[in-house]
Amino acid sequence: GLVYVFEQVVWTTPLIFILLAMTLWRCIVRGIEGSDPHAFVAIFAGANTLPFFVLSPWMDHGAAFTAHWPVLGYIYLLVFLPETLSALARRLGLSAPRLFRTVAGSGMLFVSVLFLGLTLSAFYGDIPRELRLLATDRMAGWSAVGDRVTALRESGEWRADAPVVANEYYLATQIAFTTRRTQGVYALDMDRARIMGRRAQLEIWDLFEEGLRRTHAHEDALVVIELDAPERQPDLTAVNRLCEIFEKVRFIDDLELFDGERRYAFYSGERIRPLGTDLPPSGGDLHGLRSCLD
Repeated sequence: GLVYVFEQVVWTTPLIFILLAMTLWRCIVRGIEGSDPHAFVAIFAGANTLPFFVLSPWMDHGAAFTAHWPVLGYIYLLVFLPETLSALARRLGLSAPRLFRTVAGSGMLFVSVLFLGLTLSAFYGDIPRELRLLATDRMAGWSAVGDRVTALRESGEWRADAPVVANEYYLATQIAFTTRRTQGVYALDMDRARIMGRRAQLEIWDLFEEGLRRTHAHEDALVVIELDAPERQPDLTAVNRLCEIFEKVRFIDDLELFDGERRYAFYSGERIRPLGTDLPPSGGDLHGLRSCLD
């Protein structure tokens, strides 16, 4: 969580981050002195930025915090950013246009590097391991997973319109995008989707377990699970849930990408149970799933 502040420095670029912080402080001071416009910006910008920095050390950063969330607060601060730049230029004895160009130039440089990192994600597997920090693996590997899903579905084991089930919504989205399917790709991770603000959207589209069991009862499905790091084993909660949804879960294949950094398991989920026919959960113990797993 402590890294969150430093991530914000990088994403906003260092000089602009410093200037935004100075702008927030100036707005607070001017607001206390009686300036209503400065008070307005201080309240709304502070409410959309400060809680993230204060709470980040105590939060599960990977699941609960996203880099772009404070952006709304930064947008408010842009109103008085030129005022801060002019005041800083006078204090440093610099010309305001020269300081403006310096800030804009440094911002463009950092943004260019960030865009380069995102571009490198398309070639993540070809980048030496020590340089992969410049890219993001969340945007990599989706085409390979989608191609494997397409190959398995074309093997003839499932009907052409058979559903595909992923253990989390991000993976389901990647599969749907790669295979060009607007329907029939479902996600199981309702809790994570709620945390990330996606649950209502996916519920409207009926792409969670309830929609799967209502629309495809007694059918078979292709199941894709992204294996958890570092053990690279299936999440027991997800596997347990699969055994409550399907009468039988049979392992088919796996896919390993980027020297083992990402790994996926593919299963055949046989005979989807209709709604209201859940089995008692096994308590997260694989021993209780042996009647389901094959």
